[in-house]
Amino acid sequence: MKFKTDFILPRPSLYSYGQITAMDLQNYIGGKFLEPLHKQYLTNTNPATGEAYGRIPRSGESDVKLATEA
Repeated sequence: MKFKTDFILPRPSLYSYGQITAMDLQNYIGGKFLEPLHKQYLTNTNPATGEAYGRIPRSGESDVKLATEA
């Protein structure tokens, strides 16, 4: 069975020709990208090399409350 698609998905900006580049993520709350309220992050590392290539918000209870009230 063949499927026809009318769109092409863009390549994620995190990857560029197989090379991973640094990327910091933020919370998306109320239509805006926001830092976590306590400014805490987790480091995202490449498991093969141990190299850090980004940070992920370590959201707390106050971030969750803000999101649920948005």
